[in-house]
Amino acid sequence: MSADDCVARGLRLCHLALDDDDDDDEDRGSGGGYGFAVHTGDGGGGAAAPGSTGQFVGDVERRSPAERAGLRPGDRVVEVNGVNVETDSHRQVGPSTFKLCIG
Repeated sequence: MSADDCVARGLRLCHLALDDDDDDDEDRGSGGGYGFAVHTGDGGGGAAAPGSTGQFVGDVERRSPAERAGLRPGDRVVEVNGVNVETDSHRQVGPSTFKLCIG
Protein backbone atom coordinates (compact mmCIF):
# COMPACT_ATOMS: atom_id res chain seq x y z
CA MET A 1 0.00 0.00 0.00
CA SER A 2 1.34 3.41 -0.89
CA ALA A 3 1.44 6.35 1.50
CA ASP A 4 -1.53 7.85 -0.36
CA ASP A 5 -3.49 4.61 0.02
CA CYS A 6 -2.74 4.53 3.75
CA VAL A 7 -3.93 8.12 4.20
CA ALA A 8 -7.06 7.43 2.14
CA ARG A 9 -7.90 4.61 4.58
CA GLY A 10 -7.21 6.84 7.60
CA LEU A 11 -3.92 5.07 8.34
CA ARG A 12 -0.25 6.11 8.63
CA LEU A 13 2.72 4.68 6.72
CA CYS A 14 5.74 4.21 8.99
CA HIS A 15 9.05 3.19 7.41
CA LEU A 16 11.52 1.67 9.86
CA ALA A 17 15.15 1.24 8.95
CA LEU A 18 18.29 0.67 10.95
CA ASP A 19 21.11 3.11 10.38
CA ASP A 20 24.76 3.06 11.45
CA ASP A 21 23.95 4.90 14.70
CA ASP A 22 21.53 2.14 15.79
CA ASP A 23 24.44 -0.14 16.67
CA ASP A 24 25.07 2.02 19.75
CA ASP A 25 22.56 0.81 22.36
CA GLU A 26 23.85 3.36 24.91
CA ASP A 27 21.98 6.07 23.01
CA ARG A 28 18.53 4.57 23.40
CA GLY A 29 18.21 1.94 26.08
CA SER A 30 19.15 -1.70 26.09
CA GLY A 31 16.96 -3.34 23.45
CA GLY A 32 18.78 -2.99 20.14
CA GLY A 33 16.94 -3.69 16.91
CA TYR A 34 13.99 -1.57 15.87
CA GLY A 35 12.91 -0.66 19.40
CA PHE A 36 9.33 -1.90 19.58
CA ALA A 37 7.33 -4.96 20.55
CA VAL A 38 4.35 -6.44 18.70
CA HIS A 39 1.53 -8.19 20.55
CA THR A 40 -1.36 -10.25 19.24
CA GLY A 41 -4.76 -8.73 19.92
CA ASP A 42 -6.53 -11.68 21.44
CA GLY A 43 -8.71 -9.94 23.98
CA GLY A 44 -6.12 -10.52 26.68
CA GLY A 45 -5.34 -6.87 27.29
CA GLY A 46 -1.89 -5.41 26.79
CA ALA A 47 -1.55 -3.12 23.78
CA ALA A 48 -4.82 -4.27 22.22
CA ALA A 49 -8.34 -3.51 23.35
CA PRO A 50 -10.28 -6.51 24.66
CA GLY A 51 -11.75 -8.51 21.79
CA SER A 52 -9.37 -7.01 19.20
CA THR A 53 -7.73 -9.19 16.57
CA GLY A 54 -4.52 -8.57 14.68
CA GLN A 55 -1.07 -7.36 15.67
CA PHE A 56 -0.55 -4.30 17.86
CA VAL A 57 2.49 -2.23 18.77
CA GLY A 58 3.38 -2.60 22.44
CA ASP A 59 6.30 -0.76 23.99
CA VAL A 60 8.26 1.71 21.85
CA GLU A 61 11.77 2.55 23.04
CA ARG A 62 12.85 6.17 23.20
CA ARG A 63 15.17 7.33 20.39
CA SER A 64 14.66 4.06 18.51
CA PRO A 65 13.97 3.60 14.79
CA ALA A 66 10.35 2.80 15.76
CA GLU A 67 9.93 6.10 17.62
CA ARG A 68 11.58 8.05 14.78
CA ALA A 69 9.17 6.38 12.31
CA GLY A 70 6.17 7.47 14.40
CA LEU A 71 5.06 4.17 15.96
CA ARG A 72 2.99 4.52 19.13
CA PRO A 73 1.88 1.92 21.67
CA GLY A 74 -1.53 0.58 20.69
CA ASP A 75 -1.06 1.11 16.94
CA ARG A 76 -2.59 -1.74 14.92
CA VAL A 77 -0.29 -3.23 12.26
CA VAL A 78 -2.23 -3.44 9.00
CA GLU A 79 0.56 -4.17 6.50
CA VAL A 80 4.22 -5.15 6.58
CA ASN A 81 6.25 -4.38 3.44
CA GLY A 82 3.07 -4.00 1.40
CA VAL A 83 1.54 -7.31 2.54
CA ASN A 84 -1.69 -7.22 4.52
CA VAL A 85 -1.19 -8.92 7.91
CA GLU A 86 -4.53 -8.13 9.54
CA THR A 87 -5.36 -11.84 9.85
CA ASP A 88 -1.82 -13.24 10.19
CA SER A 89 -0.52 -14.87 13.35
CA HIS A 90 2.16 -13.24 15.46
CA ARG A 91 4.73 -15.68 14.09
CA GLN A 92 3.95 -14.70 10.49
CA VAL A 93 4.65 -10.99 11.13
CA GLY A 94 8.32 -10.05 11.45
CA PRO A 95 10.63 -9.48 8.48
CA SER A 96 14.08 -7.94 8.78
CA THR A 97 13.00 -4.59 7.26
CA PHE A 98 9.70 -2.96 8.13
CA LYS A 99 7.49 -0.63 6.13
CA LEU A 100 4.31 -0.56 8.22
CA CYS A 101 0.86 0.77 7.49
CA ILE A 102 -0.56 1.63 10.90
CA GLY A 103 -4.09 2.30 12.03
